[in-house]
Amino acid sequence: MLKKTLKLLSYTTLIFIIGVSSFIFRPWSDAQGWRFFTGLNPFATRSDAFRNWQTVSEYVHLKASTTPREYERDLIDLNDITYEYEGETYTAKDYFTKANLSGLMVLSDNKVVVENYSQGINEETTWHLWSASKSFTSTVVGIAVKEGKIESLDDRVDKYAPQFKGTAYGETPIKHVVMMSSGIDFFHNKGKPNRTNMYVDTFIFRQNFVFLGRTLTSGQQHYPEESTPVPTLTT
Repeated sequence: MLKKTLKLLSYTTLIFIIGVSSFIFRPWSDAQGWRFFTGLNPFATRSDAFRNWQTVSEYVHLKASTTPREYERDLIDLNDITYEYEGETYTAKDYFTKANLSGLMVLSDNKVVVENYSQGINEETTWHLWSASKSFTSTVVGIAVKEGKIESLDDRVDKYAPQFKGTAYGETPIKHVVMMSSGIDFFHNKGKPNRTNMYVDTFIFRQNFVFLGRTLTSGQQHYPEESTPVPTLTT
């Protein structure tokens, strides 16, 4: 009887492990969220994940402009740009390497004066932008205000995104979301939800930001002075 019980327990445990592993790693899917956690894969780097985001998560292709703006190029070598720090002279190349940058572009007077890449990328490589997308988002919000699609930046988020009604984000004025001064107590391993919760929910459980936003209930805002930006999850 004991032998049969142990055998059944072994089979049950094996099935459980296979089930959990399949849920996390999704071998049948082209996009596998666990690849984002490069610490779990000794053969992959952050650059590998960011350059091949289609292997991490599904995403939507935006149609490129048919009339893109073109910039002249008058490039300066990073080694020819110097700066002083604590009595030592360094080049922009030194900083690029020390900061582990993957790409750097500087525009001045409508000209590209610096363009440099590393970590296996070039000017045609797709790359996950992360917080750089906030600049695009705020630009689109400005266009929406100009076109009258958003009446006022003082309007609450849930006026235009009803899926956030009853949440801290829903009650936040749009201007505070755009300025990253929502004051919502979130992120960086302080309580829950935090950054780790967001990554696990997004890449392992395949939940979107709307779901995460709903976990932040109303009344969690702690507004700072209007001129003081406070890092939050918002983009």
